[in-house]
Amino acid sequence: MADVSKSRDMENMAATTLKKHKRIDILIHNAGIYPLVRFEEMTLDNWNDVLNTNLTSAFHAVKACLPVMKKQRDGRIVFTSSISGPRVGLPGASHYTASKGGLNGFMITLAIELAKYNITVNAVEPGNIISEGFDALGEAHKKRIMAAIPMGRLGTSEDIAYANLFLASDEARYITGQSIIVDGGQVLPESHYMDY
Repeated sequence: MADVSKSRDMENMAATTLKKHKRIDILIHNAGIYPLVRFEEMTLDNWNDVLNTNLTSAFHAVKACLPVMKKQRDGRIVFTSSISGPRVGLPGASHYTASKGGLNGFMITLAIELAKYNITVNAVEPGNIISEGFDALGEAHKKRIMAAIPMGRLGTSEDIAYANLFLASDEARYITGQSIIVDGGQVLPESHYMDY
Protein backbone atom coordinates (compact mmCIF):
# COMPACT_ATOMS: atom_id res chain seq x y z
CA MET A 1 0.00 0.00 0.00
CA ALA A 2 1.14 3.52 -0.75
CA ASP A 3 -0.19 7.02 -0.15
CA VAL A 4 0.04 8.79 -3.52
CA SER A 5 0.15 12.18 -1.82
CA LYS A 6 3.47 11.35 -0.12
CA SER A 7 6.69 11.65 -2.10
CA ARG A 8 8.47 8.97 -0.04
CA ASP A 9 5.72 6.44 -0.83
CA MET A 10 6.01 7.19 -4.55
CA GLU A 11 9.80 6.85 -4.37
CA ASN A 12 9.34 3.45 -2.70
CA MET A 13 6.84 2.47 -5.41
CA ALA A 14 9.35 3.31 -8.14
CA ALA A 15 12.21 1.55 -6.33
CA THR A 16 10.12 -1.59 -5.80
CA THR A 17 9.06 -1.65 -9.45
CA LEU A 18 12.63 -1.17 -10.64
CA LYS A 19 13.94 -3.90 -8.36
CA LYS A 20 11.31 -6.37 -9.58
CA HIS A 21 11.20 -5.52 -13.30
CA LYS A 22 14.56 -3.76 -13.93
CA ARG A 23 12.70 -1.02 -15.88
CA ILE A 24 9.85 1.45 -15.56
CA ASP A 25 8.20 1.67 -18.95
CA ILE A 26 4.73 2.91 -18.07
CA LEU A 27 3.29 5.14 -15.36
CA ILE A 28 -0.51 5.27 -15.17
CA HIS A 29 -1.54 7.89 -12.63
CA ASN A 30 -5.09 6.93 -11.65
CA ALA A 31 -5.57 8.58 -8.26
CA GLY A 32 -8.60 10.70 -7.55
CA ILE A 33 -11.19 11.62 -4.95
CA TYR A 34 -14.28 13.80 -5.38
CA PRO A 35 -16.09 14.53 -2.11
CA LEU A 36 -18.92 16.86 -3.08
CA VAL A 37 -19.13 20.12 -1.15
CA ARG A 38 -20.31 23.50 -2.41
CA PHE A 39 -17.65 26.20 -2.44
CA GLU A 40 -19.41 28.29 0.23
CA GLU A 41 -19.06 25.41 2.68
CA MET A 42 -15.65 24.21 1.48
CA THR A 43 -12.76 24.41 3.92
CA LEU A 44 -9.09 24.76 3.09
CA ASP A 45 -8.65 21.18 4.35
CA ASN A 46 -11.30 19.98 1.84
CA TRP A 47 -9.47 21.83 -0.93
CA ASN A 48 -6.01 20.57 0.05
CA ASP A 49 -7.14 16.94 0.44
CA VAL A 50 -8.45 16.86 -3.13
CA LEU A 51 -5.56 18.82 -4.68
CA ASN A 52 -2.97 16.68 -2.87
CA THR A 53 -4.61 13.42 -3.92
CA ASN A 54 -5.56 14.35 -7.48
CA LEU A 55 -2.81 16.72 -8.61
CA THR A 56 0.18 16.87 -6.27
CA SER A 57 0.32 13.07 -6.29
CA ALA A 58 0.97 13.23 -10.06
CA PHE A 59 3.99 15.42 -9.35
CA HIS A 60 5.29 12.88 -6.81
CA ALA A 61 4.69 9.88 -9.10
CA VAL A 62 6.40 11.45 -12.12
CA LYS A 63 9.32 12.70 -10.01
CA ALA A 64 9.82 9.16 -8.69
CA CYS A 65 9.73 7.44 -12.10
CA LEU A 66 11.38 10.06 -14.29
CA PRO A 67 15.07 9.32 -13.54
CA VAL A 68 14.64 5.73 -14.72
CA MET A 69 12.63 6.68 -17.82
CA LYS A 70 15.22 9.35 -18.74
CA LYS A 71 18.04 6.84 -18.37
CA GLN A 72 16.14 4.36 -20.57
CA ARG A 73 15.32 7.19 -22.99
CA ASP A 74 11.85 5.71 -23.22
CA GLY A 75 8.58 5.81 -21.30
CA ARG A 76 4.84 6.37 -21.31
CA ILE A 77 3.03 8.50 -18.74
CA VAL A 78 -0.76 8.52 -18.76
CA PHE A 79 -2.87 10.56 -16.34
CA THR A 80 -6.51 9.87 -15.53
CA SER A 81 -8.06 13.31 -15.81
CA SER A 82 -11.80 13.95 -16.24
CA ILE A 83 -14.26 15.79 -18.44
CA SER A 84 -15.07 17.73 -15.24
CA GLY A 85 -12.62 20.61 -15.14
CA PRO A 86 -11.06 20.53 -18.59
CA ARG A 87 -14.45 20.39 -20.44
CA VAL A 88 -17.38 21.00 -18.09
CA GLY A 89 -18.13 22.35 -14.62
CA LEU A 90 -19.45 20.23 -11.77
CA PRO A 91 -21.30 22.09 -9.00
CA GLY A 92 -20.11 20.96 -5.60
CA ALA A 93 -16.69 19.97 -6.94
CA SER A 94 -14.70 23.14 -7.56
CA HIS A 95 -11.68 21.52 -5.87
CA TYR A 96 -12.02 18.44 -8.09
CA THR A 97 -12.44 20.40 -11.32
CA ALA A 98 -9.46 22.61 -10.41
CA SER A 99 -7.34 19.50 -9.83
CA LYS A 100 -8.28 17.90 -13.14
CA GLY A 101 -7.86 21.13 -15.10
CA GLY A 102 -4.45 21.49 -13.46
CA LEU A 103 -3.59 17.90 -14.34
CA ASN A 104 -4.21 18.61 -18.03
CA GLY A 105 -1.99 21.69 -17.91
CA PHE A 106 0.71 19.68 -16.15
CA MET A 107 0.41 16.97 -18.82
CA ILE A 108 0.84 19.40 -21.74
CA THR A 109 3.94 21.06 -20.31
CA LEU A 110 5.53 17.77 -19.28
CA ALA A 111 4.93 16.43 -22.79
CA ILE A 112 7.03 19.28 -24.20
CA GLU A 113 9.80 18.96 -21.62
CA LEU A 114 10.11 15.16 -21.80
CA ALA A 115 9.75 14.62 -25.56
CA LYS A 116 13.54 14.77 -26.04
CA TYR A 117 13.84 11.66 -23.86
CA ASN A 118 11.29 9.73 -25.96
CA ILE A 119 8.82 9.91 -23.07
CA THR A 120 5.22 10.56 -24.03
CA VAL A 121 2.75 12.18 -21.63
CA ASN A 122 -0.99 11.95 -22.28
CA ALA A 123 -4.29 11.81 -20.43
CA VAL A 124 -7.65 10.05 -20.49
CA GLU A 125 -10.71 12.15 -19.62
CA PRO A 126 -13.51 9.88 -18.39
CA GLY A 127 -17.13 10.94 -18.24
CA ASN A 128 -19.55 9.16 -15.90
CA ILE A 129 -18.17 5.72 -15.17
CA ILE A 130 -19.68 2.92 -13.08
CA SER A 131 -17.55 2.87 -9.95
CA GLU A 132 -17.65 2.08 -6.26
CA GLY A 133 -20.39 3.99 -4.53
CA PHE A 134 -22.21 4.89 -7.74
CA ASP A 135 -25.26 2.79 -6.78
CA ALA A 136 -25.55 4.80 -3.56
CA LEU A 137 -26.57 7.83 -5.66
CA GLY A 138 -29.92 6.13 -6.40
CA GLU A 139 -31.76 5.10 -9.56
CA ALA A 140 -33.30 8.53 -10.24
CA HIS A 141 -29.87 10.19 -10.25
CA LYS A 142 -28.44 7.44 -12.44
CA LYS A 143 -31.26 7.90 -14.98
CA ARG A 144 -30.69 11.67 -15.12
CA ILE A 145 -27.00 11.12 -15.82
CA MET A 146 -27.67 8.51 -18.51
CA ALA A 147 -30.18 10.82 -20.18
CA ALA A 148 -27.31 13.29 -20.75
CA ILE A 149 -25.17 10.67 -22.50
CA PRO A 150 -25.93 10.17 -26.22
CA MET A 151 -24.87 6.51 -26.02
CA GLY A 152 -27.48 6.08 -23.26
CA ARG A 153 -25.29 4.24 -20.77
CA LEU A 154 -22.59 4.77 -18.21
CA GLY A 155 -19.02 3.87 -19.05
CA THR A 156 -17.14 1.00 -17.47
CA SER A 157 -13.67 0.69 -16.02
CA GLU A 158 -12.81 -1.41 -19.09
CA ASP A 159 -13.66 1.54 -21.36
CA ILE A 160 -11.07 3.63 -19.51
CA ALA A 161 -8.55 0.78 -19.39
CA TYR A 162 -8.64 0.39 -23.20
CA ALA A 163 -7.83 4.08 -23.68
CA ASN A 164 -4.98 3.82 -21.16
CA LEU A 165 -3.70 0.69 -22.86
CA PHE A 166 -3.62 2.43 -26.23
CA LEU A 167 -1.77 5.50 -24.91
CA ALA A 168 0.74 3.24 -23.12
CA SER A 169 1.36 1.14 -26.25
CA ASP A 170 3.85 1.39 -29.09
CA GLU A 171 0.93 2.24 -31.38
CA ALA A 172 0.75 5.62 -29.58
CA ARG A 173 4.51 6.27 -29.69
CA TYR A 174 4.07 9.51 -31.70
CA ILE A 175 1.21 10.90 -29.59
CA THR A 176 2.10 13.22 -26.75
CA GLY A 177 0.44 16.09 -24.90
CA GLN A 178 -3.03 14.88 -25.87
CA SER A 179 -6.11 13.72 -24.03
CA ILE A 180 -8.73 11.21 -25.08
CA ILE A 181 -12.30 11.86 -23.92
CA VAL A 182 -14.08 8.62 -22.99
CA ASP A 183 -17.63 9.71 -22.15
CA GLY A 184 -20.14 8.16 -24.58
CA GLY A 185 -20.52 11.58 -26.20
CA GLN A 186 -21.59 13.36 -23.00
CA VAL A 187 -19.80 16.65 -23.76
CA LEU A 188 -21.07 16.85 -27.36
CA PRO A 189 -24.71 18.04 -27.26
CA GLU A 190 -25.60 21.71 -27.26
CA SER A 191 -28.55 20.80 -25.03
CA HIS A 192 -29.20 17.71 -22.94
CA TYR A 193 -32.95 18.33 -23.25
CA MET A 194 -33.08 17.27 -26.91
CA ASP A 195 -33.84 13.74 -28.07
CA TYR A 196 -30.96 11.72 -29.48
